[in-house]
Amino acid sequence: MTRPLAIVAVLVLFVNDHVLKQAWPGLVTGKLSDIAGMIFFPLLLHTLAWTFVPRARRDARLFDRMLVAICVATAIAFALTKTLPIANDAYRVTWGAMLWPLRALRAIFRGAALPGFARVVLVRDPTDLVAVPFVALAWLTGRSAKAWAGAPDARAPVACAARTAGY
Repeated sequence: MTRPLAIVAVLVLFVNDHVLKQAWPGLVTGKLSDIAGMIFFPLLLHTLAWTFVPRARRDARLFDRMLVAICVATAIAFALTKTLPIANDAYRVTWGAMLWPLRALRAIFRGAALPGFARVVLVRDPTDLVAVPFVALAWLTGRSAKAWAGAPDARAPVACAARTAGY
């Protein structure tokens, strides 16, 4: 999550959703969030999942397999929510339920009544699938972060031995 592309994707997602879409709604701002999300979310999920892997089990192959699985799952989930009404509704209900505690806390601090359940807004738009290939950037970024994540490359001792032997 500390790689430059991941940071840029988070910033783009935030600025686009909270500033640009209101100022200039349209095709570009609509797709920009989708593209940034296809880069950011797999990296976030992978980072979170990797923290639960015991240090003794961490290796380059597991890191790569998890990264690929999360990138593929993100692309599939995104494609389903953008094309199938039932998947879109499931997303809207799930995120609405997950956000309710935050909305309730805000109401409590303001002295207002507890809010009712509200679904989040997610437009079902198959043209948003143009963002799916950008998950490859998440994969490339994640692979470049492998050394920083405590996932030693299985070839490292061989490369080190070859250097010391003068090869």
